[in-house]
Formats: sequence, structure tokens, C-alpha cells
Amino acid sequence: SISRWSLPSLTKLQEHTIGNASGSIGAYFAVSRDATVCLFKGTVDGQEVLQALDLSTGEMLWRSKIPAHLVSAIAISPDGKRAFTGSCVANGDIHVWDVAHGEHLGTLKGHDIWISKLIAHPDGKTLLSASADQTIRIWDLESYQSKRTLRGHQLEIWDMALSPDARTLVSGGKDGTVLVWDLSKPSRL
Repeated sequence: SISRWSLPSLTKLQEHTIGNASGSIGAYFAVSRDATVCLFKGTVDGQEVLQALDLSTGEMLWRSKIPAHLVSAIAISPDGKRAFTGSCVANGDIHVWDVAHGEHLGTLKGHDIWISKLIAHPDGKTLLSASADQTIRIWDLESYQSKRTLRGHQLEIWDMALSPDARTLVSGGKDGTVLVWDLSKPSRL
């Protein structure tokens, strides 16, 4: 099940049961900024599926538009209209989806290998992706082109986080380093 909680009071606001008794929800999970839609990779009757759920009604918007076993990262745009899924296979593609209907809107190509993390920038026009190819890419979501590539890790990048003001990016990887990036400049801090 998926539950929505009030943090100040620690009370459960809603709970939605997904699938059936044999269903589960995996670690790949994203919620829209307004908490009305979630996209997640899960298992139903032993098969991995990608699902979009309307959190206000509990209605499943769509299921299994792509093979879920190929998904290694998920993000949702700030307006909740587009979803992004990173590939866990050798090509490192990022797929763009219409959240309401599950329609494929395009593919971002540039990474050489699997995607470990996706962050939808608050400006709604930019996506950040981290990859096992040791790079972070900054994507223009209007042209679907990579605007910038950040290099500095010596092994796979496993995670990254964006500061609340969206100016500083922190990344960590298999090489044991944590790098801090000033996104307004072409280099690390």
C-alpha cells in the first residue's frame, strides 16, 4: 500500500492498496510536488510493472507502459505533467512520459551506461541525471539535448541531491567521494 502522512501530527491521511495480495512496491518511486500523483516500479503477480497512481482518488492512471525491469531511476516534473525514467541497461537512455496517460514523449540520449538518479529541476525546464558512466548531465527539456556534462567522479555515481535554492548539487559515488557543484559555474566548488 501507499500511505500519505501529515508530518506535523504524524497521522495517516490516506492509504491506497496497490495490486493484490502478492503485489509489492519497489524502491524506485517518485511523487509529484503537489502530492497528487506517484509513479513507481512494483511487482504484481510476480511481474515487474511501472505504475502511475492518482493519490487523490487512489485510481491507477496507467500500468506497464515500458518493461519495469529496465527502470533504475524515476522523477516527476514540478508541474506533475511529465515523468522521467532512467534505464538500467547499457544504453543509459532516459525516457520522458506523459503522467496522465502514460504516452511516451521522447528519449534523452547521451549517457553510456545505466542511470542511477534523476532530479527534475524546480524551473520545469531542466533535468539532472547521474550515471554509472561517471558523469552528471544537465538536460534542456525543451530540446531534449544535454546542455552540460559534469565530470569528476572516478567510478559510478550512485546518488545526488539538489539544494533548496537549486544552485548547489551534491553527488556521491562508488569511488567514495562526495562532490559539491555550483550549477551557476562550469566547475565544482
